Amino acid sequence: QVAAWASAFARRGKTTGKTARAALLWVEAVTGESVFARSPLVTFHCNSSRLPGMIREKPQAAKPPDVEVLRRFEHLITLAPTAVQRCVAGFLILLAFSSSRTADLLRSRNLTLTRDSLSGESIMKQPKGVWVRWFAPRKGLVSDDWAGNWLDELHRCGLPASEYVLAGVNQALDAWSPRMATYNDGKDVFRAMLCTQCGFSVAAAAELAPHGFRHILVSAGAQLRRQGFVDTRELGTCLLYTSPSPRDR
Repeated sequence: QVAAWASAFARRGKTTGKTARAALLWVEAVTGESVFARSPLVTFHCNSSRLPGMIREKPQAAKPPDVEVLRRFEHLITLAPTAVQRCVAGFLILLAFSSSRTADLLRSRNLTLTRDSLSGESIMKQPKGVWVRWFAPRKGLVSDDWAGNWLDELHRCGLPASEYVLAGVNQALDAWSPRMATYNDGKDVFRAMLCTQCGFSVAAAAELAPHGFRHILVSAGAQLRRQGFVDTRELGTCLLYTSPSPRDR
């Protein structure tokens, strides 16, 4: 009975890593049997899927969303039903137009509008602890001033704070929490919006993540270069303008 319970618990994905090993030792000590240890479920959760000496596969780059998703989220800066969704929509557009990491832009300060751009400073992962200035165009795909609309929405919510852009969100994803937002906050709201505002299935939404937005301009530039519309020099100038740090240029 204990082994059956443990196997069911493992199937729900709640017995992993050290917890699974502890459960294994406890059951064997109590029952004096190794039936639990021979369970395929326990073997899967307790033991690494990589054989000794194998090299871990290189993580794949996040899949960039379709341009129609980008257009839809630019509309949602003003049309989304909740303030949380409107603010997150604008943040995702900023990710796309600045080709930046999510964690870097979340830790931003001094957001400033000029005639043509939105600029700010972020603490980058590398070099660690250094504030680096970034720029993004104010004109988007469907709006002449997505950045101004987004800042207006942030200000109505008492944001941005002195050293971060978005606050955290509650479990219902419809109200702010008194803390700085994390990557998972943005990911959860993004995928919920894909389902409720863009008509995606849950499975299709799960294939996309905020990290994919930083690859949109790079992927578009590479396609234009392959088709002969821009040369490498012109493409480099474009990416240099939007890049927040040397490592992203």
